[in-house]
Amino acid sequence: MFMGRGQRKPDTIAIELDHVTDVLVRKKKFELLREIRSSFYFEELIRLAQGVDIATNDRLAHAIMDAKWQNMPVGPIIERYAQKYIYPHRKKN
Repeated sequence: MFMGRGQRKPDTIAIELDHVTDVLVRKKKFELLREIRSSFYFEELIRLAQGVDIATNDRLAHAIMDAKWQNMPVGPIIERYAQKYIYPHRKKN
């Protein structure tokens, strides 16, 4: 097989692996997001914030997923959510 200029086999493989891994990452993120949303603790948290719309809770689930995906703690995200939606009457010092 003749490969012209710029058509090196490793480049082609890299492009294909990039595509495959993008699909796998999206699948794993979707699975993680589904697990977060259905977890007892997430459901308990959104139950404490009565009256919060679905879009806000969806953003919370995405923020938690993104934090864990980047190996960051979720505590600060939960704290901001609680201050805004569970304890809005408390002033932050």
